[in-house]
Amino acid sequence: MSINDVRIKDVGGISSLPTETWQVAASATIINPGEPVKITTAGAKYVSKLADAEPTTTVKILGIAKSTSTNTASVDGVVEIFILDPRVTLSVAAKSSTTVDTDAEILALEGKRVPFDLTSSKFTVDSTDADASTNGLRIIGGNSTTKELYVRVITNGLDA
Repeated sequence: MSINDVRIKDVGGISSLPTETWQVAASATIINPGEPVKITTAGAKYVSKLADAEPTTTVKILGIAKSTSTNTASVDGVVEIFILDPRVTLSVAAKSSTTVDTDAEILALEGKRVPFDLTSSKFTVDSTDADASTNGLRIIGGNSTTKELYVRVITNGLDA
């Protein structure tokens, strides 16, 4: 998997993002810096990277990996994670660069609720996905030169 697929663009007025160290189960897929992370199951002590078409209203994003996880095939490991705040803006490549290569296209996408895409080895924003109240990211802008979208995580009470 790629490193720094998801980057923190703006910390939303706070001085720095908090970090936490979480456990990663033995034989779980290695988590790389810049990959979005979720709690494996409700109440679990382990985290894993998000899957394709996540986050959703039922599969929440915990944060973005700051370090590479240390788990192996037979030993649990740990990973340090930037814990996200709803004010934090993330910068992520668009799944289809041709949908964000003009400022007008990006403006038309603002407000759209979408998931991450992981159909290749890189996390991107699925800007071609239909807007849905069950998706966990909101597009708030982008950069037509770099073909990146700026997104925020949708949290309870902040979605319309």
